[in-house]
Amino acid sequence: MSVEEMAAPALVAECRHIRPEEATKYPCGVSKFPITAPGNRISNGWEAAKHSLPWHVFLMMYDSPEERRGEQCGGSLIRIKPANVTDLVLTAAHCVKSPRTLMDHPVDRMVVVVGVHDRTDPRRTKVRVKKFVTANYKGDKGGKENDIALLRLKNGVPYTDYTRPVCLPSKSDKLPVGKECYVSGHGATFMLNPASTSNKLLMVDVNILTEEQCSKDMDPGKPFNHSIQFCAGSNDRSARAGDSGGPLVCKKENSFVLYGIVSFGSNDARYFDRSGKYTFVPPFVEWIEQMEKQLPPSDEKLPVDAVHEYLTQNEMAQIERNKTLNAMKKPTRVAQKPVALSPSEYKCGVPSPEYPILLSPTGMNRIVNGWEAEKHSLPWMVLLNSPDPYNKHVTQSCGGSLIQVHPGNRTDLVLTAAHCLKKTADSPDKKPSDISVFVGIHHQYADDSVRKRVMVQSYKIHEKYDPKQFHNDIALLKLEKAVPFSEITRPVCLPEQDEEIEVGTVCLIAGWGKTSHHATILESELKMTTAPVADFNECSQNLPITVYEEQVLCTKPESRRGFCYGDSGGPLICKQNDRWVQFGVVSFSPQRCATTFDKYARVSNYIEWIVQQDKLLPGTKEEFPYEDLVEYRSPMEIVTGTRKPSSVSSPWLSRF
Repeated sequence: MSVEEMAAPALVAECRHIRPEEATKYPCGVSKFPITAPGNRISNGWEAAKHSLPWHVFLMMYDSPEERRGEQCGGSLIRIKPANVTDLVLTAAHCVKSPRTLMDHPVDRMVVVVGVHDRTDPRRTKVRVKKFVTANYKGDKGGKENDIALLRLKNGVPYTDYTRPVCLPSKSDKLPVGKECYVSGHGATFMLNPASTSNKLLMVDVNILTEEQCSKDMDPGKPFNHSIQFCAGSNDRSARAGDSGGPLVCKKENSFVLYGIVSFGSNDARYFDRSGKYTFVPPFVEWIEQMEKQLPPSDEKLPVDAVHEYLTQNEMAQIERNKTLNAMKKPTRVAQKPVALSPSEYKCGVPSPEYPILLSPTGMNRIVNGWEAEKHSLPWMVLLNSPDPYNKHVTQSCGGSLIQVHPGNRTDLVLTAAHCLKKTADSPDKKPSDISVFVGIHHQYADDSVRKRVMVQSYKIHEKYDPKQFHNDIALLKLEKAVPFSEITRPVCLPEQDEEIEVGTVCLIAGWGKTSHHATILESELKMTTAPVADFNECSQNLPITVYEEQVLCTKPESRRGFCYGDSGGPLICKQNDRWVQFGVVSFSPQRCATTFDKYARVSNYIEWIVQQDKLLPGTKEEFPYEDLVEYRSPMEIVTGTRKPSSVSSPWLSRF
């Protein structure tokens, strides 16, 4: 075989040009690529006190025998009969099955880490899986019904201070609405990078929703069986990517009982704050007991001294120092050896007194502002770069959107904020030829972005723009070359003149701006987040400037999500039926990023102005070459020579 034949096939980044006769098939505001929220992670939780959840296990499902990469999940040590050892783990079926084919994952590529706190601890205790069984799991199409799996470990895990099973509920137990319940996991906490999971075990308190509340909280049209599934958590306090299969436990008397298994959440970015969805354990208790009898027994019991206490680097360093202390001095910290418990000493669902559960955060929760957009899922997003009028060596960046006034299969119009082009009344006017517009990009520093730069031919700032008051903060750009509609470049829809958007509507913001007030650089990849439309009277109070409702639209900074420096000019888009409509242009916020109501130029107030300016600005004669509208390829896609599908694995699994 030749070298050429042996090499991995190169990824061909195709971007099909839309012919004029096909224009009606590609309406504005409709993206080929899905607009997604990140997967399931413990959100707004805190680090659990180490070993305080001794039933929690960390599952690794490797892609290959080399065991370098794979998916991660959570799970729970359970027991059927009284004893001081268990070889059973309960998790989600989708953790151990292929999301596409529903084929079983090879058991020889599955590892369970018990007594885990830090999943990267080199001393962590690993146990192999001997066999597993799932219920009649129906996958995504079946609403993830019967999302439960029982694993038999090769080695029985002794009960110690660090490893104990959680209690199983009674098969007749009802939904624990109003009870004290918690979810735990090693899932991602940072929405801007949902693939980055937490090394430390996290937990969060969640409320159980009634069946009626759960029905209202479901994504439209998604099947759900309330007899074996339930909803828990809200307001961004729930499980998310990497927490799949993990336990939802509720306190019953002095024990913790396993009532739920993390299953899935909303994939719709507009409803990211919706509750998590769980498999209800009580209806499966008989199934668990029956399957336990059918699974082959474990080989042998894990040695007690194989179960390790997690020690921080400071604790390990202190232990080493203690070895050198004078015998008269008492060491302040010694490594504890695990002690096997007798059946009489053990009670399920109760952690060791040495490691009490931390039931509330002791420090600030990580602020979650947004997440990386699925590449090209917002094909109307553009990036504007121009030199600072006072310092040519400094580049000013803003967002913008491709819009369309007349039917066709291309556009030369970009909508942005006036202050992106003129910050103050005294600022010199920017030359159109100094303004670069990058279309169809995802990573602003990637090689493909250079090919997708279009210069500005002319622009118009609203004639009544007031830089001090941010009145009429809107501008229209005419590009030198019209951008053809493709899979990565399409216009967003515009609302009707004076069209209203209902207060409370959850909309999307996107941009390459900073992720916090203290950040020093802009983001490389396009980020997005959600924000609900706010009442104008509420958002206009206590402002140092005067704003008018016909000009300004506001959003609430729920969970401190909002825009920041570098996002100016970008679109606020809201979904109407199957299309995304731009109702706002990012304008200003009187305080630090995402700490107060964000303000936008109300697009519906300017539709007639936009149409008029399009007629007045000189027309574009050239078209941007569509062969330059190439798909963005990540470094991993380039190395492997394969395209990463938008949903290769279940969105509720996380990579490690």
